Amino acid sequence: MLGKFHLIRKFTTATFRTSRYLPFSGDRFYKTVIDVDKYDEFVPGCSFSKITTRISENEFYAKLNVGYQVYEDSYLSHVVQKNAKDQYKIISVSKDSKIFKYLRSEWNIYPMTSTKCKIEYSLEYYFNNQLYQQVAGLLMNTLTQKTLDSFEERTKSLLMSA
Repeated sequence: MLGKFHLIRKFTTATFRTSRYLPFSGDRFYKTVIDVDKYDEFVPGCSFSKITTRISENEFYAKLNVGYQVYEDSYLSHVVQKNAKDQYKIISVSKDSKIFKYLRSEWNIYPMTSTKCKIEYSLEYYFNNQLYQQVAGLLMNTLTQKTLDSFEERTKSLLMSA
């Protein structure tokens, strides 16, 4: 359960899902995804990222500032990680920012070998403005692919510098 962010929604969200096979261990890619404090260094449109409160080893709140062209927003995400032997799961939920009413992302990372993993990523969102909702629907595939590319490139660069 996601604590105080548990929400009974009275609106319809849009959802985007994708998956990829990556040339990294599941553990290595997981470490990139969970390192929220560094998102402002590589995630497109992210100008600030900081874990603000750690609830437990597997749960925290993080503040993020994001923007695209003239649109900027700051919001608090509630992040929960659930790790098992054969899967890493990271769920982030945010609500009631200036631009969106609800935002939920979920990463599922499945280790396959020491140099290969499968990821599944989903993004569920609902903007406060219907025009934003429609525009986001048109751009979501491109924006999400760029974001996934940035996580892949970040993981690759961290491996090369190790």
